[in-house]
Amino acid sequence: MNDFKRSKCASCPDHCCKKFFIILEGVTDKDWIKWLSYHKGVKVDKLDANNIQVWFDYPCGQLKEDGSCGIYKKRPDVCRNFRCLR
Repeated sequence: MNDFKRSKCASCPDHCCKKFFIILEGVTDKDWIKWLSYHKGVKVDKLDANNIQVWFDYPCGQLKEDGSCGIYKKRPDVCRNFRCLR
């Protein structure tokens, strides 16, 4: 990105490069859910009886100090295809 500071990503409080989540389906073991939630930087949200959302509060290794992408031209497809709804 040529001028990150003027982009809409720079002002986004939910910067997708600073944290990410996965959804685990079919999880019913409450001890396993507790074990996940005890880890620093991990938050578990129960979506319904058998599905949980696990948040990882860790930045991407390619995130630069100013919040811009260090590999913007070579970033993975998951980053390229993300569409910010803000």
